[in-house]
Amino acid sequence: MDLRQLENIVAIAEERSISRAAERLFISQPALSQQVSKLEARLGVPLFSRDKQGLSLTQAGKVYVENAKKILSIRDETYNRIYDIAAYRKGSISIGVSPGRSPMIVSKIYPQFQREFPGFNIQVFDISNAQTKEMLIQGTLDLGFLLLSDKEISARLPISHLAITQEDMYLVTSKNHPMAARYHNGSQGRMIDLRLFQNETFALPTKGAKIRLFVDEIFASYGISPNVCYQVYNIQSIITVVSESRLCTIIPAGFLPDNENLIYFRLKPNRFMEFSICWNSNHRMTTAEKFFVELCQKVYL
Repeated sequence: MDLRQLENIVAIAEERSISRAAERLFISQPALSQQVSKLEARLGVPLFSRDKQGLSLTQAGKVYVENAKKILSIRDETYNRIYDIAAYRKGSISIGVSPGRSPMIVSKIYPQFQREFPGFNIQVFDISNAQTKEMLIQGTLDLGFLLLSDKEISARLPISHLAITQEDMYLVTSKNHPMAARYHNGSQGRMIDLRLFQNETFALPTKGAKIRLFVDEIFASYGISPNVCYQVYNIQSIITVVSESRLCTIIPAGFLPDNENLIYFRLKPNRFMEFSICWNSNHRMTTAEKFFVELCQKVYL
């Protein structure tokens, strides 16, 4: 089968004109017309009919063009994958991730990726959830880790995502906090009603931060207006303050440190955020990027 002929027929169908298609394909109109005539004679049916708007596909023409596009798509994908293999040992991937999560990439994902793609350069940008989303939309990041809400998942953003884990939300206090002594039963992660802590003082992410928006929704669902005396964007700063004071906080499981001075309570009913690896829907992912995404899925699921 002549792939060039498939391209020519598809071009005529899209342009609805042999002359415009010929101009687009950089061939002469008579040569293109003759090609169509020969093909129709060989098939025994016309592929085009003429109306006021120009050329239209006949029923046979629709079948031909539909399958021609599939064949051309397979060709393009085949070539792209071969090009990826040719560039297998060199390249770079830019990744956006919230501050505090970079160690997760370095310790869990990068070592396995580096063994498969030793010549690749991984550029990790410690940026906010909002910045990561914006840079993915603009096409200035290859991949990004995002905490997504139900509204964002259902919104028609030009971002594809793969959920790699659901992170439970935890209420965190120091082990010296009076409420920890009252409700901690010796094991981390006991489920607790947030209303028991409604009179406590909290350290939370800055207003407008992704996690803060979700935490505010949690408080609102309980009818609680929290007393917040410490706000900062960096989650690690919040954890440090909580571990050395009588403040409380609420954070996703992915930020929980291995700290003997902290007590963790799961919220009852359970609340969680979806943690996803994302990319621009219009971005053709390379073999290396696909492998990185697959690694993320294996590490977390």
